Amino acid sequence: MAVKRNKTLRTMDYLKLDIKSAKYCKELYEHIKEKESKPAMEWIVFDHDRLESRPTKYGKYLICRKDGKIHWETWNGTGWAYNHNEIRYYALIIPPQN
Repeated sequence: MAVKRNKTLRTMDYLKLDIKSAKYCKELYEHIKEKESKPAMEWIVFDHDRLESRPTKYGKYLICRKDGKIHWETWNGTGWAYNHNEIRYYALIIPPQN
């Protein structure tokens, strides 16, 4: 009978632990939900013929070519260093906010 009682106590201890874990997980989830993060970058569709789809500043951009390869490429203000016919998307990196 003593063995049965010990098993019962152990089961109750596990249930208490489970409840504490569940409360902690819920609090953690709510904390993360409050801070909902924004994406770190945004993919922009690139079409060389449309002026509004071109980057506005000189610099290096993460690009995606039509064959699916992703790499850094330099925008010189009027075009890409690589053949612009191959490039389908470029990414704007969004800096973190304090």
